[in-house]
Amino acid sequence: NSGVDREQAFVALTRMGEPAVAPLIGFLFQGDESQKLLATQVFGWVASKHDSPYLYAVAFSDENEPGLRDAAKQSLSRLQYKDSKFAGRFDGFGAAAELRTLAERLLKGDVKLEAEDDGLIPVWVRDPDSSSFVEKRVSPHSAAIFRAEQFARQAIALSPTDKRAQSVLLNVMLTR
Repeated sequence: NSGVDREQAFVALTRMGEPAVAPLIGFLFQGDESQKLLATQVFGWVASKHDSPYLYAVAFSDENEPGLRDAAKQSLSRLQYKDSKFAGRFDGFGAAAELRTLAERLLKGDVKLEAEDDGLIPVWVRDPDSSSFVEKRVSPHSAAIFRAEQFARQAIALSPTDKRAQSVLLNVMLTR
């Protein structure tokens, strides 16, 4: 938790590059405030433009601290424009709808998640026994349902009256 440890973690994770994206997503969704901040900062350096929706809930939820929201907007700017100076362009308009649409597309199978060589996709979740994050390797179908649920829940958190997002979440729950 010290500044030195955070700096060392930042450097190590950014050096990992793209392989760090999957565990960072786990921390974005389930980490504590400090873990989310580090994951958010690193994500802007190692993820790709199409990974931007993973930052929407962090960037636009009023439940997050302003510093965390600002860091997420800087990372979004880095992913979208290759420069963090455009962070002010992000206001969250349409973020909930985009998350809902992505959840719908994942649920329908319109979005294909890329499996690794073993045919599985890594999903990082909090282990209830140890409170640490662990990698679970799941089928592309299971990963799509898992991600659809996350995005639907985030869409509802950003826009609680969105009936379509509520319907998507219900469909996800029935599909599981």
